[in-house]
Amino acid sequence: MQVQVGQGSLWIGSEVYPLRQIARVGTRQLVANRANAWKEFIVRAVLVVIVGLIVTVGSEPAGIAIILIGLALLIWRLVNKLNVPAVYGLVLNTAGTDRAAVWSTDEDQIDKLVRQLTEAIANPDMPTKTTNIYNVVNDGDVNQVFGGIKSENAKVGR
Repeated sequence: MQVQVGQGSLWIGSEVYPLRQIARVGTRQLVANRANAWKEFIVRAVLVVIVGLIVTVGSEPAGIAIILIGLALLIWRLVNKLNVPAVYGLVLNTAGTDRAAVWSTDEDQIDKLVRQLTEAIANPDMPTKTTNIYNVVNDGDVNQVFGGIKSENAKVGR
C-alpha cells in the first residue's frame, strides 16, 4: 500500500485526509487475546472428550478416533490463534473521531509514517514523501478497538 504525505494532504491508497483537519496522530498495538484462545481450547477439548467417551460405549475404535482427531484439530487451531502477529495501526483524530488509517505488522513502518505525518502537519507545504507499507493488514482482518482502552492493553481475537 502506498502512503503519500505532503502538499497539505495525507493519501492512503485512494483515501485523502487534509492535514489541517488532523487534530492528533497516534498508534495502536493490537495483540491476539491469548487467554480467550486457551479458554476456548479447554472448553472444546472437554466437549470432544465427552463426545468421544459417549461414542466409545457403542464403538471403542470410533470413540478413540473422535477424541484423537478432535484434539489434533483443536491443537492446530490453538497454535494458529497463538501465532497471530501483533498488528500496529496509524490512528488519526479528525473532528473528534479516531480513524484507523493503516494497519501493519511492522511497527517500524508505522512509526516512520507517524514521524513523517507529524513533520507534514508542522510544515504543510513540504514536498511529498511516499512510503510503501509492505506488511499491510486489511481492515476486515482487524477488530478495531477505540475509546478508554489503553493502546498497550488492547486485545483482538480472530
